[in-house]
Amino acid sequence: MTHKPPTLFSKSVIDKAGKSIRYMEGEDPADFDEEFNIISAWRESHTYPLKIIAQTLRLRAQHADPDAIVSQRLKRLPSVARKLLRMQTHTMRLTSMNDMAGCRAVVSDIVALNNLREVMHIGKAKNPNRAHVLEDWYDYIEEPKKDGYRSIHYIFKYQSQSEKTSQWNRFRVEMQLRTKLQHAWATAVETYDVISGENLKFAHNDTHGSADWKRFFALMSSAIALREGTPMVPGTPEDTSTLIDELRAVARSLDVWKVFGGVQVAVAEWPNWQTISNIDQVLLRMDTKGWMVAIVPYTKRQAEQAAADLLDIEKQNDPSVLALLVRMKDLDRLRTAYPNYYVDSAMFVQTLDETIVE
Repeated sequence: MTHKPPTLFSKSVIDKAGKSIRYMEGEDPADFDEEFNIISAWRESHTYPLKIIAQTLRLRAQHADPDAIVSQRLKRLPSVARKLLRMQTHTMRLTSMNDMAGCRAVVSDIVALNNLREVMHIGKAKNPNRAHVLEDWYDYIEEPKKDGYRSIHYIFKYQSQSEKTSQWNRFRVEMQLRTKLQHAWATAVETYDVISGENLKFAHNDTHGSADWKRFFALMSSAIALREGTPMVPGTPEDTSTLIDELRAVARSLDVWKVFGGVQVAVAEWPNWQTISNIDQVLLRMDTKGWMVAIVPYTKRQAEQAAADLLDIEKQNDPSVLALLVRMKDLDRLRTAYPNYYVDSAMFVQTLDETIVE
């Protein structure tokens, strides 16, 4: 398959477009049409290096855990705008953003994750010169963020020895490794954001967002860390009984069960999409006004149409609509990989119940 070459827009033009969309929320999306097109072209330029690096992750993840779930995506433009606007990253240039393209492996437990981490480091050591460039990595499991986020991130720069594909050299791709429980926590935060509209995922240490819900998620992350035998979140009780007592009290005061169980989502799948052969990508589209999720499949030949359809949705700049273009090998596990698009926090709530049972 011939891949669309990288955009010819200069980095200065791309970065200027990025600065413009920081303040697009609440504005007429038509005013940002040119910027959307430029940023979308930059985003699509990551498609090929993402595919190659995701293949590497898939092989290594399945070696460490046959049940690993591996997915890949290009970053949503609303997420790009929020990241550029955020206090911690407001000086970031769009072309230096690490996670415009991302792939993720979710493995069964902490043992499998440690195995995968070892496989990753062995693979790099075996091919230090021919492999993609490992620019940086962050272990948010050994050093959890204050908000409770835990995962391992690798930032790769695509590197090819072939003249045909060297045009993608130095394009960045972020790789994430998580356990199922860490993934349940992260997607529960995103689900809460969908329900409440608070955007806690992007709050981090900012002053906005509910302090009580931030505390709940930090405590819950530490409770999961206890299960996995990993470092707890800074600022949460180190004593197990104290941690569980506070978690139980905060969860009850917030009525967490009512919040996560109070929304029913209808899934309006593309007719018989699961019977279509050669599906390469699917477009997940959630409408939070009607609580409806639509799934639209695309073959490899429809790659440009898929990107155009996603951009059309994003150009509407409707905060009640979330859309994501996803590539997975096992589409039957789509809901497991992206439960937040189904407002599904069943595993997270079950883990909470098991933790605070008296």
